[in-house]
Amino acid sequence: MKMLPIKKRFSLCCHPLSTTLWFAISLLIVTGPAVAEEDADNPATESRDFLRFLDRQYLLDNGHDLPSKYGISPFVVKSRSDLKVDSLKFAFNEGDPLVSNPLVTMDELSNEILTGGLIMDAWVLPFLNLYATASYIDGEMDTAVNIPGNSQPIPIDFTGTSYGLGGSLVMGYKKFFVLLDYNYMEMDTTAYEEKIPMSNFTTRVGWNFDYAWLPDIAWVGYIDTEFKGTFDLVQQVGEDVDPDTVPPGATSVILQFEVAPYHTYAVGGQWELNDKFQIISELGFDKVNSLMVALNYRWN
Repeated sequence: MKMLPIKKRFSLCCHPLSTTLWFAISLLIVTGPAVAEEDADNPATESRDFLRFLDRQYLLDNGHDLPSKYGISPFVVKSRSDLKVDSLKFAFNEGDPLVSNPLVTMDELSNEILTGGLIMDAWVLPFLNLYATASYIDGEMDTAVNIPGNSQPIPIDFTGTSYGLGGSLVMGYKKFFVLLDYNYMEMDTTAYEEKIPMSNFTTRVGWNFDYAWLPDIAWVGYIDTEFKGTFDLVQQVGEDVDPDTVPPGATSVILQFEVAPYHTYAVGGQWELNDKFQIISELGFDKVNSLMVALNYRWN
């Protein structure tokens, strides 16, 4: 019995705080016993037929409509986020040990970021896609450091770049699919002296549609984001600060903090122009509110 072909090839997108990673994926129909029908009682035949699911050419020859092996994707993302500061430490003089004090706090980090970049991906197995990304970041951040008697705003305009690697696994049945993705990246911006490492783990579930007024593919997603390092800022201290809180002669405060892990919900869709080009769009909401648009080109 021949496997049923899949009608659509498709791509997905995920976005962390300030970058977008996306990749092409395809569904496999679960018909393992059918391909072993010729000699179902032979264990060697069953093992061989199972291994054939790792063979891209075998799947294509048996009716699967897989995406082209390689892809390149320019994208743009506009995002806004309010992120919680965690593990705040400070010092009033360079060289002094950093300490924590519940009387010294920071507001949430409010970011507005425009990101543009490029993704290159490849299918190394029919169900495993690996990719690399590079992007340019232009944004602004607002927060404030709160010392008894003084709340000092910290507005920062920044630019930078980010680079990352990732991989995604996909599984599905007929029109339904589930995708799991992990990526790691580093951001190098003018806001901080050190590079900022971060990781994202994404779960998506979606459906293929056959209606002209709907996208060819639609999905919902859940993204967990975690920053791996600490952030350092130096901020001037106002004249009206409580003298019992700040050492005499101190004119600035050195801040070191972490960004608490956060999650984002997403909903997206893909419109297939032809076998080579697809348009993808995704909305993110909750901790990160964003809009992403991407164009995917694929070839063998």
